[in-house]
Amino acid sequence: MTERHPIAWVAAEQSPTGLVDHPELKQYAIFARTDAERTQLALQKQAPLFAPILGYRYCSEAIVSEEAVPPSQQGIELLERPELNGQPGTRVPHLWVEGGQSISTLDLLDGPFVLFAGSCGAPWCEAASAVAEKLNIRLSAYRIGPGGDLLDAENGWETKMGISADGAVLVRPDGFVAWRSRKLATTPHVSLEQVLTRILCRTGAPLGRES
Repeated sequence: MTERHPIAWVAAEQSPTGLVDHPELKQYAIFARTDAERTQLALQKQAPLFAPILGYRYCSEAIVSEEAVPPSQQGIELLERPELNGQPGTRVPHLWVEGGQSISTLDLLDGPFVLFAGSCGAPWCEAASAVAEKLNIRLSAYRIGPGGDLLDAENGWETKMGISADGAVLVRPDGFVAWRSRKLATTPHVSLEQVLTRILCRTGAPLGRES
């Protein structure tokens, strides 16, 4: 898989090197095979120990960036601080939610795309149903908060995901955040359809940035 290839090289290059002999850093050394590979992987310095697990984000056509100018679409970006905070291209964070029983957000990733909306994000869930039918895809949607499908057991869902109460986060089947909207779009069904059309490489209307 083109998207996965760069981080696979990071893991492969880390595995035989052993720990760097430094009492504070405790990092693995990365030795790119060629200068071209080092440039492609953006590895100008040592990568943190957990870089192949949490310390990177994808930069590809299957990720819709929040930035006005998207990052280079050449593979991955190593993060200065490995932290899962809902940023597109990173793994979706684990959070405990209540839905009859205490479950992890990760337990809800069971095959289809998943849309998580904030406590005031009912329009996103309605849009998800309509867009899934139109595009003929599987798309689960959950509103997290009072009166929603799930309760926020830790009372920190929106802060952790970097959205407001009416925002939403779209997660791919592999558990990576594909896109997020920090607040409710003017036409959520249009925004969501454009995003999924882009991610699925289908022909559609030009994609606008999140509102």
